[in-house]
Amino acid sequence: MHKEDNFWRTTFEDPGIFCPYLTTTQVQVLWNDVTVIEAVNNCTSNHDDQCFELHVQKSLLKEVDCQPPGLGLQDLEECQDEDEIIAAEKIVIDAANNLDEVCKKPCHFLDMIIGSRNFEYENSLTRFYGYFTHKVPVSTEKFLMDRLYLIAEVGGMAGLLLGVSFFHVVKLINYFLDMKIEANTNLKHDSY
Repeated sequence: MHKEDNFWRTTFEDPGIFCPYLTTTQVQVLWNDVTVIEAVNNCTSNHDDQCFELHVQKSLLKEVDCQPPGLGLQDLEECQDEDEIIAAEKIVIDAANNLDEVCKKPCHFLDMIIGSRNFEYENSLTRFYGYFTHKVPVSTEKFLMDRLYLIAEVGGMAGLLLGVSFFHVVKLINYFLDMKIEANTNLKHDSY
């Protein structure tokens, strides 16, 4: 299952649905379209496919300088030698298995939750039925307040708690300046 250039990432279980051979499998699939804040969650705005293809291409260039048949990378030719094909396929499989170590998780992803499963054994067929909800919840993470709003809130609370306002601070500064000016004026008059 794939959406918007992202592999399926789920928070509850390993990706994938097991369908035993010669069974009819029925599964309820729920999903949530999630967007999280990049700075807070150590994620990236790039998609998994972009990161995966770039990593595979670099690894293939470094190791065998070709790609396994059917992969479809543009800058690499297909491997011709059987040993190169096997080595290239191993590189691709290793990259897919280590995707979380190689690529940061995307900030926009599809979180899927697999509900109850129902299996019925068949004599000659293997079937899969996925029941999807027609409404998709969208979760978007964002800051509740920006920095300026936070400073204003803290200043307002401090003012309420201390009984101090901007007006009082200005009056206090004015008082000290008046005292300094008066002291300088008295000092000048005493010197005459």
